[in-house]
Amino acid sequence: MVAGQHATGTELSSAVYQSVLDGMRTSMLIVAASGEVLAANRAWHQLPTLHRTLPLRVDVGDNLLELGTKDTISASAFCRRLLRGLEAVLSGSRERVTLQPSPNDGPPHFRWRLSAIVQHERRYAILARSNVSREFGARIRMTHSLSLFRNMFEAAPDGVLLVTADGRIHEANSEACRQFGYIREELIGLEVEQLIPPSLRARHAGLRQSFLREGSARPMALGNMKDLLARRRDGSAFSVEVGLSPLTDMEPVSTLALIRDVSKHRERMRQQLDYEKLETLRLLAGGVAHDFNNLLTLIMGTAELALAGEKQDTTRSLLQDIMEASQQAADLTAQLQSFARKDIDEPALIDVAATLRADARILQMLTGPAVQLLTDIQASELPVLMDPTRFNQVLMNLAVNAGQAMEGRGRLTFCARAIEISNASWVEISVRDTGPGIDEATLARIFDPYFTTKGAGSGLGLPTVREIIREAGGTITCTSRPGAGSEFIIRLPRA
Repeated sequence: MVAGQHATGTELSSAVYQSVLDGMRTSMLIVAASGEVLAANRAWHQLPTLHRTLPLRVDVGDNLLELGTKDTISASAFCRRLLRGLEAVLSGSRERVTLQPSPNDGPPHFRWRLSAIVQHERRYAILARSNVSREFGARIRMTHSLSLFRNMFEAAPDGVLLVTADGRIHEANSEACRQFGYIREELIGLEVEQLIPPSLRARHAGLRQSFLREGSARPMALGNMKDLLARRRDGSAFSVEVGLSPLTDMEPVSTLALIRDVSKHRERMRQQLDYEKLETLRLLAGGVAHDFNNLLTLIMGTAELALAGEKQDTTRSLLQDIMEASQQAADLTAQLQSFARKDIDEPALIDVAATLRADARILQMLTGPAVQLLTDIQASELPVLMDPTRFNQVLMNLAVNAGQAMEGRGRLTFCARAIEISNASWVEISVRDTGPGIDEATLARIFDPYFTTKGAGSGLGLPTVREIIREAGGTITCTSRPGAGSEFIIRLPRA
């Protein structure tokens, strides 16, 4: 326009239009339906080399659709996608197309948008390229953080559950799946109360709601632990410690729960306490037995002298009763002294199969004639290294206990076999009776010293049996329930 001349309305509109375009930071082209570039803003002209996205300079007057026939354009996979998107927008089959090149096509932090506009019944396309490097960087950082979190989540030595506000499991790691016996797909969506024994579920639901209201973390540390019982998929219960942390930045608020299986740890602690209790009782029993044995010696000696000089039958009978009662007390004292001394075993190679066959008659006498005694020996030889006297003591003690439990009537079965556990060979001996069974509370204490359900029992039989088996390198367990009898299972290393 020549100086001094007034600009026409069309020229003014074009100038304003171009100024608006130039004021935008996004690189833009306006393309006619024919593919011709009608306008380009300053940001477009200031673009550096376009890498492999558009290898040719594109300016006003160029036809983008014709550029698609040139080898330099068609060689770029992204350019072909871009031109197909332009054709779709200009033809009316699409109103908007968004593209982002892969690292092989061009800088991935640029986003390309094609948008349709219609003016005076003519269709145009706006091609815009915006820099999304901040967004791209944030996405990379988020992806990295999520990947790091997932790796930490999976590698955690404790079970980890993400529980929503309504009490459903949203996420679970591999250790949690292993602890509870589920596969991940089964845990996701499950109500967390399903992982609690039925008798504790109502209380747990209340505690969970209380925690959500309080919103304070409860880490797994001394004084902050929540000692609970958890329930596996097969219905068995196990002891756990739970740490809780509210995730307040989630909507709605969720809870991250760390679960540690402490059942083995608690069993080791219980065994240690039992051992310390036994050691204390040994000291006490040794002192009592020593003093009591001295008194018994005096009583028995005096009674024996009196018996030798007494002529009357009545008096002699009474003295004889004193002698017999004193002898029984002496036998009990001998057991206490043996328990206190922790006598040293003399291990020898014994055959469990042969010993059971040889002792069957004695065991039958101990249980009573109305008890049917059966033996099920599943191998010709079952060698173990153990003190023979101690092994016989174990068998006889279990036989007497079973006979008393069945009140002299029932069936007692001794079964022996060879088994393999974790590439180790064992001899397993089971002693199964048809007695009334044992309730859960009593079963937990049957190996405790001096614990007895018999009025006249010493409470030392089963603790002594367990100690003998442990010293031989074996284990003894008992399974029972009311009305279903009891079964003791002994496992000894096979020699």
